[in-house]
Amino acid sequence: EESETEEEVEEKLLDLEKRKEFEDVDSSISWALDAIEILAGNEIIQGTEIGFEPHRTITRAEFIKLIILSNKIEIEETSENIFKDVEKEKWFTQYIETAYKNEIIVGDEKGNFRPNDSISRYEIAVIISRLENMENEEIQLNFSDKDNIPNWAKSGVGFLEEEKIMEGYEDGSFKGEKALTRAEAAVVVFRYLNYLINK
Repeated sequence: EESETEEEVEEKLLDLEKRKEFEDVDSSISWALDAIEILAGNEIIQGTEIGFEPHRTITRAEFIKLIILSNKIEIEETSENIFKDVEKEKWFTQYIETAYKNEIIVGDEKGNFRPNDSISRYEIAVIISRLENMENEEIQLNFSDKDNIPNWAKSGVGFLEEEKIMEGYEDGSFKGEKALTRAEAAVVVFRYLNYLINK
């Protein structure tokens, strides 16, 4: 059986010709324009009732949906409630349950997922490192605040830095506790998909 060519893999993950525009996504955020429009054109990311809301903080539930759709992970729903605060009838439940089943996320010590909370740069680094099975890899960190990076996030941050999926700030720091906006999250996922296409 012939293995798939890189072109076929690329086509499956992302069609770079498909774009969707939003009134609130313009040249003022030129650094995120391609990521948002191409992900939206591929139906990986959705707008809201008022546009795309690029500057609004992305929620944990929204980011998980983005990860499941971008990686084309098959949806798995369960009969039991996995997290106390993820009710069955919510729009995000199937994505969160799928992420849990695929060992991409775990809850907090109280059995909650906190779907409507913001998601930090550290948490995103860990989620992507789990997708890559890189969670326990030893990777050199070069950020100026590397001594502040918690152990549970180090390999994820290192992987994202190494592959230029998520970069630091002008002062050389990573600032992992900061929440991501919807525009920033789109850029991270777009870069990650390009990494998958090219690896």
